[in-house]
Amino acid sequence: LVELLARGGPKVKLQFFEYESGRVLDREIVLDRTVEPAAGGGAPMSLIISRAIWAQAGSTIEPRFQEIAARRYRAQLSQADFRGNRAGALQSINTWLSDKSPGKRPIALSEADLEPDTRLFLLDHMSLRSLWASPFPPSSPGHFRTQRGAVESVPLMRQTGRFPVTRTERFDLLELPFARAGLSFVAVLARNSESLEAFIKKTSAAELNTAVQQLRPRTVDVWLPRFHFRSSLRLDGILAGMGMPLAFSTLAEFPAIDPKEPLRLSSVRHEVEIEVDERGTRAEAATAVAGVLIKGDETEPLPFHADRPFVFAVIVRENGAILMLGVLTRPAQEAGT
Repeated sequence: LVELLARGGPKVKLQFFEYESGRVLDREIVLDRTVEPAAGGGAPMSLIISRAIWAQAGSTIEPRFQEIAARRYRAQLSQADFRGNRAGALQSINTWLSDKSPGKRPIALSEADLEPDTRLFLLDHMSLRSLWASPFPPSSPGHFRTQRGAVESVPLMRQTGRFPVTRTERFDLLELPFARAGLSFVAVLARNSESLEAFIKKTSAAELNTAVQQLRPRTVDVWLPRFHFRSSLRLDGILAGMGMPLAFSTLAEFPAIDPKEPLRLSSVRHEVEIEVDERGTRAEAATAVAGVLIKGDETEPLPFHADRPFVFAVIVRENGAILMLGVLTRPAQEAGT
């Protein structure tokens, strides 16, 4: 949606969409994917991606932008009085988020996400609930070694079965398919004693993508901690470093919204909640973008024992596109990245 806003504005550079070859195409495939729950209880998977835009009440929004946002991105367009009633605008946004999380504690934004000069707010929300293709038996007590070397008692899920796995000199990559074909949970476990931070710095996206392509079924003894955490991350600096610093500066141009009022991005915040247990995965993620007015086969099973910090992702198996990416550091504390 930010890319769409910038069309016609030569001073906004969005090279970060080209940060990795092919990501733009994969991103669009993923964002257009909506899987509704099956009729009746016990649906194996529900993946719903929703988007909404709030513009300052009275703003002139280009009709072409409205048409593409609704048709291509299925984005709901609303107006809010950021200038005169910030509390009311925030309530409208959080009500929308709450409606996307019935029966759960919703992800909510705070007044800190709305600067005094906010004139535009974009929100992307994803909800995933999926059962494992091969559910785990009830968890049992186990141990997890944290990054600092402390050993904590945690509920560990264990099962031995045939799962796609890749083993390299540096890491093991395991795929746990969901009940409905198409999406998978992937865990990456370093094979040596280096810290997870060092492992991440040394490991490229291309290396992981190659490992995904090399996945082959093997008999695996899987240990995975049961975990549940929420995390919040500001993406402003990250996105600027990936190639779009001008979008956050006074040189930005977003002519697709209101040509009469120059806009820049003020903040991008990503909230995520994920729960992994014996039955499957439940996850929510919301990304908020605020725009402000410019002022100035083995006899022995292969062990995959995730009893220490590891990287995980939810991917679209067909093309390797990533829906969620995170790091589990302390499952007992319900904390992560």
